[in-house]
Amino acid sequence: MNMLRTGLLLALAGGAMTIAGAASAQDWRYDDYMAHRARHGAEVHAYQAGRDQRAADTAAYYGDYRAADAYAHAAAVRRAEARRDARFARHERHAARWDYWHGGGWGY
Repeated sequence: MNMLRTGLLLALAGGAMTIAGAASAQDWRYDDYMAHRARHGAEVHAYQAGRDQRAADTAAYYGDYRAADAYAHAAAVRRAEARRDARFARHERHAARWDYWHGGGWGY
């Protein structure tokens, strides 16, 4: 009976270790996926900032300074969003690399 309990305990512990290993393997893939999405978001916001800046320049050229100011503000907001997304993408890319090479970090 004691041997049966020990065998069952070892089987459960082995299953838990397998599940923990699979979860840590998915961790770096998730970080990589989030880095990819954030990088794409940064590219979209940078494009939108350029579009808004061109609209501001056009409005100022034709003398509509109120519209130019609104477009310039929108461009500044989009640039800030692009920088935020790029910073997050860099953070996630580094986290993915760390998790890939170190197997999930220090024991988690």
